[in-house]
Amino acid sequence: MKTKIIALMGLCLCIVSCKDFLALKPDTSYSHPETLEDINALLNYESRVNGNYLGNIESGTDDFEIDLSSYSTRSVYYQELYRWAEEPFSEDGGAGENWLFPYETILYANVALESLERVTGGDPELRKRLEGDALFLRSYRFFQLLQVYSPPYLVGDQDSPYGIPLRLSSNVNEQSVRSSVKEGYQQIIDDLNKSIQLLPEEVSYKTRPNKSAGYALLARVQLSIGDYERALENAQQSLQRNSKLMDYNSIDLSAAYPFMPLNDEVIYHGKSSASGSLMASSRLTITQNLLGMYKDNDLRKTAFFVARTPGKYRFKGFYNGSAASYFAGIAVDEMVLVAAECLVRTGKVSEGMEMLNRLLVYRYDKNTFVARTAANELEALRLVLEERRKELPFRGIRWTDLRRLNRDSRFSKTIRRTYSNEEGAAVEAKLLHDDPRYCFYIPPQVIEKSGMVQTKR
Repeated sequence: MKTKIIALMGLCLCIVSCKDFLALKPDTSYSHPETLEDINALLNYESRVNGNYLGNIESGTDDFEIDLSSYSTRSVYYQELYRWAEEPFSEDGGAGENWLFPYETILYANVALESLERVTGGDPELRKRLEGDALFLRSYRFFQLLQVYSPPYLVGDQDSPYGIPLRLSSNVNEQSVRSSVKEGYQQIIDDLNKSIQLLPEEVSYKTRPNKSAGYALLARVQLSIGDYERALENAQQSLQRNSKLMDYNSIDLSAAYPFMPLNDEVIYHGKSSASGSLMASSRLTITQNLLGMYKDNDLRKTAFFVARTPGKYRFKGFYNGSAASYFAGIAVDEMVLVAAECLVRTGKVSEGMEMLNRLLVYRYDKNTFVARTAANELEALRLVLEERRKELPFRGIRWTDLRRLNRDSRFSKTIRRTYSNEEGAAVEAKLLHDDPRYCFYIPPQVIEKSGMVQTKR
């Protein structure tokens, strides 16, 4: 079995390591998984299944900046990425870490789903779990790809043709076409609803999803498109199964990395090293806009940040326990904040504040914490969104939040960054709240080889 799985992985790697697996035709045969155990081994390939998350989903946010000297030493692609370049990206275009890698994981999921249709026998409960796993994995990558390569979408919007290719087969001979944006979200929601019915209540390792993870991912997706009632329902379903929060009062916050991987709050483990060249802790500086939000009695200020040079701070609060680009999994604190926001948005202000305080009591110094209250819905919403921003930096979430909140004039913002031009002079780049650059271009070589239509913006 091990030999078969290694052979299958080798083919997958061969396919996606080329410039565009969407246009490739495999020229070799391989042994398909022959048992449920083979499929299980494929989905246990942690570096592909729990990695391969997009870097671009963090690279454009207002949480960090780099200085001029660091900017000047980056490749052309990363320089363009940092300044939200208006023209299509350089020839590199980030096709590896931001396109091929997530589609590699989608390929693994599709191989698993097709193998389940072909393989007979075996434990029926294992069969259900494997199908649920594969649907969850595919949905998660589709969702991230939509956040990067498709325009922002809220329920009720006019549909857009600039969705992503919804690869639902492992057959790389199939032509890739862009779905509409609405079709993309519907595929994700349908697959997650099915996945939830198949996933078990408990798993042995948080590198595999359970029902709590399925509900949590669905809640994140529905929040992103403004479907607050359904997001609330699914966040509550997730929290009914896992609501344990860490008390930051009892953690060594001065440690180099205070949080252990697979800690109590983690519902599903994921991590990304994508865009490390841009976001490495040795050159990344937390913006004053973010750093200035934390009060002195906010324990996250010490837990999340440490000075890398005088006056410049880097992030250390990764829930994967090390300085990857970001923790790409799902955690209980996020679900508490989703529930709190959706309670407020659906008119349950006092319940929303109660939910928010369930989290904050573990985030502030216990000797000085005062429960938050709000006189009205707007005040409550401002409090929840402020705490959401402070709780979830470098989680692959802020970019999506900017895209949705920018549609509301009460919370929209313009982001500014400074970079050096060819003459070495400082130049300011701006990303406006309604900027079409909140939708990235698909890497040019992918467009060239696949024949898909490039985004017009």
